[in-house]
Amino acid sequence: QVTVHVKGKTECYECQPKPIPKSYPVCTITSTPSKFVHCIVWAKELLFAKLFGDKNQDNDLNVHSKDGSSSKLDVFERDVDEDLDQYAQRIYDHVFGYNIEVALENEETWKNRRRPNPVYIRDTLPEAVKQNGSSWDCSNDHEEPSAMASLGLTNPQEIWTLAENSRVLLEAFKLFFEKREKEIGNLVFDKDDQLAVEFVTAAANIRAHSFGIPLHSLFEAKGVAGNIVHAVATTNAIIAGLIVIEAIKVLQDDYKNYRMTYCLEHPTKKLLLMPVEPFEPNPSCYVCSEVFCTV
Repeated sequence: QVTVHVKGKTECYECQPKPIPKSYPVCTITSTPSKFVHCIVWAKELLFAKLFGDKNQDNDLNVHSKDGSSSKLDVFERDVDEDLDQYAQRIYDHVFGYNIEVALENEETWKNRRRPNPVYIRDTLPEAVKQNGSSWDCSNDHEEPSAMASLGLTNPQEIWTLAENSRVLLEAFKLFFEKREKEIGNLVFDKDDQLAVEFVTAAANIRAHSFGIPLHSLFEAKGVAGNIVHAVATTNAIIAGLIVIEAIKVLQDDYKNYRMTYCLEHPTKKLLLMPVEPFEPNPSCYVCSEVFCTV
């Protein structure tokens, strides 16, 4: 749709209340996912945030290792003498293997649910364990680091195998530490960050595999993670043209002919475009109205 915002004359973007983003119970995300979106939320808001975001934020991921006597309280902390491959593989085994085993110990949870399968790197990528990750070290000369580019994966609409998802995850993990180390600790998931989308897609797919949920392509996962309704190129072109038409009216100060135009998915009365007169501002809008509060 195209709208024209004129202070005091037409409504602004915030005049209409926005739908509240859907949220999911923490226990569903951490322990009993049943849909792919649950895996995406886990990968984006727990795993990605834990590894690359603010370390002081609360996080529901289990950080305790199998070895209770370990002096390290948080398995996500990297050892001083630990190389990047070892660190990545240890995190992989913890979140996709050990944490699933811990969840399986609660028999009550799985009485009426499909039991998940722990996934360990030795099973999905045995060559990575033997060669310490060097089996797929590839040069990456792209301006923007990309695990897909490094591994020669070119089709974002292809559904990767478990092994391919594992390679993408480990490669993305390494690229964050090798190419974007200064950003670690301050990163927030962004749907336009290619490396972040690759990492989240791969992590969500590995978790989905554990819980018997169908895997998705990077294109589909990006849509779920970024709440994107994929716009077709022609729709974008139509809207761009309508924007220019309204911009010309603005330049000519032709206020009476401003229109808010919707591009419809299905024709209504044989029309795909529905122009309407712009709505008036919402007097209680906290952005465009001058609302006074007496204290």
